[in-house]
Amino acid sequence: MILYCGPYDLKTVNFDGAFGHFVRTAMWAYSGSKGFLQLPHLAPFSVLHYVTAEFPPTFISAGNGDPLLPQSRALADALTIQGVAVDSLFSLDYNPGLPHEYQFNLDSDAGQLALDRSLAFIKRVVAAR
Repeated sequence: MILYCGPYDLKTVNFDGAFGHFVRTAMWAYSGSKGFLQLPHLAPFSVLHYVTAEFPPTFISAGNGDPLLPQSRALADALTIQGVAVDSLFSLDYNPGLPHEYQFNLDSDAGQLALDRSLAFIKRVVAAR
């Protein structure tokens, strides 16, 4: 599994600030309801609460300027506690900070590093099977 900067626990997502509007709009689009936090059928969306040892090996990354970084780190920790093989790339020393979805900016060194690490992860997982 390869994950780049997602919301993995809706109860702890920061819906305030400049990025909050984007997250609220995206969740409204995904759910079809502005009151998405009250929809019981969206509980599984908070995957952090459903992590088990049966999850697949995971590469997870978020930039140090991404408001969703705490979400990615929490999921990586939960997977690790369950014994899931986790390869994480949390680039914390960039200034200015790496934004949401920095991994797709392949013109940057950080984007290239994320791509290289993602491909290396895929090769390792495939070779292990």
